[in-house]
Amino acid sequence: MKNSKFLQFSLLLVLFLMGSITTTQAQWLSDPGYNPVADNDISTDIFRKGNVSIAALNPFPNDIVLHVGGRFSQAFSGAFGGQGSNDRWAALGGNFGTPNVTQTYGLIRQWNGAFYISGVKDGKHGVVSWAGGGRLDFDFVTSTNVNKTRMSILSNGRVGILKTNPQYTLDVNGTAACTGGFWSSSDKRFKKDIVSLKTSLEKINQLEGVSYKFKREKFGEINFEDSDDRTEYGFLAQDLAKVFPELVRQDKDGYYAVRYEGLIPVLVEGMKEQNATIEAQEEVNETQSRVIEDQKEEIDELKNRIDKLESLVNNLAKSQSPATAMRSTAVLKQNTPNPYNDLTTIQYELPSDVNNANLVVYNANGSVLKSFPVIGKGSVEFDAAGLSSGTYVYTIVSNGAVIATQRMVVQR
Repeated sequence: MKNSKFLQFSLLLVLFLMGSITTTQAQWLSDPGYNPVADNDISTDIFRKGNVSIAALNPFPNDIVLHVGGRFSQAFSGAFGGQGSNDRWAALGGNFGTPNVTQTYGLIRQWNGAFYISGVKDGKHGVVSWAGGGRLDFDFVTSTNVNKTRMSILSNGRVGILKTNPQYTLDVNGTAACTGGFWSSSDKRFKKDIVSLKTSLEKINQLEGVSYKFKREKFGEINFEDSDDRTEYGFLAQDLAKVFPELVRQDKDGYYAVRYEGLIPVLVEGMKEQNATIEAQEEVNETQSRVIEDQKEEIDELKNRIDKLESLVNNLAKSQSPATAMRSTAVLKQNTPNPYNDLTTIQYELPSDVNNANLVVYNANGSVLKSFPVIGKGSVEFDAAGLSSGTYVYTIVSNGAVIATQRMVVQR
């Protein structure tokens, strides 16, 4: 009976103590049995409003429901540091304060005054990260537990695909593809110092296109494995820089890169220059064709006239006495050169009984252009200065009788 009454008294005492404590806060004290922890060190503090503080006197900041003064860990999540002015390692919730990334949900880490935040912006708009001058990496772990960074975003806005130190707004290490095309800002209102391209064809002729393969085994860090050892076509950047230095850039490691789309306007202007040259040549050819056709018609007409002239000369020869006709055995050679455009030489040989003869040059109309006295064997030079292209006749006339005839051609 005495034991039963003592038990009842003890239970009432415990209930009384618990009731009096929960009106303010409940504290669990701990003495692990070694210094410097004293009997009155606080291990857990539960406040009536629901805040819980572990190993700390008060929750801080006040809106944090669970506050740990010291380090805590979670399986497969690593260890996190404690809260302090320069050492806040983990906080989950909304507005984190400084830095003020409003309505960001996720993890905040502060180490020696540098903040690192990752989470979901506004609870719905994707991952946001802030790390001063750092970068945001997207990594994957391989089946062999090797961590590989696949994409990096720098604080200056540059994005690297398979590159952790992008040099450009978008820097891709490997092959890039697009189904909808790449668009570049090109509005005239954005531009100044606009100059039309000249002598593009001349510069294009200085370029040398080549085929090549990448040195996959030597530059593996640049991720040439995507090339599959296939043959590529392009230019050597060092050679292209000699003609179009504006289309070649060099990164901080000294490697060259080419902006191939910059060659498009050059190629267009080069094609236009080539077309203009072809059209001009076609006009020249057409003009030459018309001239040749006109000359052909003129020559045909001259031939008709010469045929009539020869017929007239032959008729005159037939009308001569037999003694005069015999003189036609005279030799009148073809002029050389023939055709010609300045001077030509005419050789002749007359019978000894012919002592009154002339070498006469006629045009197509039968008009005398030049007459040379001739005797025996010799030659004369005829100057075609002032004559147009065409066929002319020269004869030897003795005592009014034609005893020999030839044709010559003047060609301009």
